[in-house]
Amino acid sequence: MKQGDSFSVSGRDNRTGGKKHGKRVEHLADGSVHEGRYAEGKRHGKWVIRLADGEVQEGPYVEGKKHGKWVIRLADGEVQEGPYVEGKEHGPWVIRGAEGVVARGAFMEGEQHGRWVFRDVDGAVYIGHLVEGKHHGAWVLRHADGSVHEGTFAEGTKHGQWILRDADGFVHEGLYVDGKQHG
Repeated sequence: MKQGDSFSVSGRDNRTGGKKHGKRVEHLADGSVHEGRYAEGKRHGKWVIRLADGEVQEGPYVEGKKHGKWVIRLADGEVQEGPYVEGKEHGPWVIRGAEGVVARGAFMEGEQHGRWVFRDVDGAVYIGHLVEGKHHGAWVLRHADGSVHEGTFAEGTKHGQWILRDADGFVHEGLYVDGKQHG
């Protein structure tokens, strides 16, 4: 909560030495409700945050920062699960989209970084690396119809040699430069 946000506190406003302490339910002006414990003026322990748009976040704080396993349920039905380290997503995460897409991969200091696998409801699988949230390096895209696309990305854009193998065995090859087919 930023200084200047207006809010009300349900129940007793516990303070020790002028610092928030104990269980609190905070109703913010934006319509969100934050419920958990304070220790020495900082969020500490399990918290539940209900945003006005229907999103719900649950997990622990340590000395005022998200730290440990969190579960985030978006209003559209998507569920995200994974660890925070000192306030940033860090480590293995699973994201289950409302429409059935499942993504598994790692975050590093708040950015998607490392190997990710995306599985679509129709059976398509996309495997590759993300660097600071962008496709980067080699990717394999296996579509439900049996076709396979293989190639490289640079900072989120197709760049380099790409090969498409149709389900019937026909092979297409091409070069991409900055996301556009070249030659």
